[in-house]
Amino acid sequence: MKKIFSLALCLMLIFGASYDSLRFPPLLSEAKAADSLYQISGNSPLKENPAAMFQGFGAEEDTIYYFNALNEYQRQIYRRMRRAVLNYEPYTTVDMSITGQDLQLFSTLLFYYDPAVYNFKDIGASIQPGATAIYFDYTYTAEEYRRRRDAVEKAVQDIIAKIPAGSSEYDKIRFVHDEIINNCVYDFDAPDSANPYGALVLGKAKCDGYTKAFSLVLGRLGIKTAIVVGDYLPDQTAHVWSKVEYQGKWYNVDVTYNAPISIMKNNLRHSYFMVSDECIKDTHTELKLTLPAPAANDASMSYYKLSGAYSESYEQTKKVLQSALLNASKEKSHSVAVQFTSKKEYNNALTRLFDDKEINGILAEVNQKAPNKFVPNISLKSVSESRNVIKIFVFYPDTPLSDYYKDPEKVNEVTKRTLARHGIT
Repeated sequence: MKKIFSLALCLMLIFGASYDSLRFPPLLSEAKAADSLYQISGNSPLKENPAAMFQGFGAEEDTIYYFNALNEYQRQIYRRMRRAVLNYEPYTTVDMSITGQDLQLFSTLLFYYDPAVYNFKDIGASIQPGATAIYFDYTYTAEEYRRRRDAVEKAVQDIIAKIPAGSSEYDKIRFVHDEIINNCVYDFDAPDSANPYGALVLGKAKCDGYTKAFSLVLGRLGIKTAIVVGDYLPDQTAHVWSKVEYQGKWYNVDVTYNAPISIMKNNLRHSYFMVSDECIKDTHTELKLTLPAPAANDASMSYYKLSGAYSESYEQTKKVLQSALLNASKEKSHSVAVQFTSKKEYNNALTRLFDDKEINGILAEVNQKAPNKFVPNISLKSVSESRNVIKIFVFYPDTPLSDYYKDPEKVNEVTKRTLARHGIT
């Protein structure tokens, strides 16, 4: 899959120009009062109460890693710029001369690293002694932006409302991850594919959209995230993914590569879910455009390790699959997965399970105890070679073909006939 983000930022600086009509509010004093930060230029065509909006859509600033990595002076300026952009302000002003270096930092953070900002296209500035006016160019018209912003807000709240009561923070992270994947398909060329509107509303996105949507929802839950810009080495393409803070430690989550292009339903993976930098060093590399992302050094929270779907030998693999398949049959789930500690064990399992067809014997053994019987001798596999993960799909007699496939019309005729003999149509 080709996952590329692209946009060039042009920073226009005008030194010493005369803008007598602009008002330069005292940023540092106003920044001490939260309410005053909601008053930006007052020229937004949205004609809304910014304070009410920032109680929701822009309130997750403290969950953005890079915002907290700025010094106090930088945070005050970035907060003002960010809220101006979120409120579709044509400009904002500060009572100090901002360096071109800081403006480039802020514009890069806004464009690439802030999950709530997706309408920002370009920036210009007039820098005078003791005062700076910052001008914004936007991708959408005011009405187009309002429509997208309101739809994204509703989608975010809908996901949060679905999270089961009493969920742990880890389970909340996984729920949001799974929910986005199950309701979005990868489409590089789709409209709005690089922002949360594409992922959460239109259901089509590329890596930027998946990542910003994921980080945006987690921010609303008070969970800190960091967007990482870099490369996906197996495809040699530019890529974006997330890091998430959990219990004081940081972990990588790549929603995009956990959402493989597939005709199967529920084919999401957790290969890149809550994993360390060491775990992904052969597939992901960070491009440090501004501030470096936080280090992810802990490998103990990997989904497969925590769920017991982790194998060091083929004998262990059989036990893991037997347990997973029995649990799947109780809920009539359609798939199970296992991760291997080495490429050698991964390849050995592929050979024995599918080339030697030992998976059929495992299914037959489980069927003796399973409350819902599987179709014998029929299974499909999906693999994540870079992470040594095998996912196995199973079928149940007398069930609709649409339970398993996104579009049954695209299933080949041989598979259709084979499944039809077991009442799967």
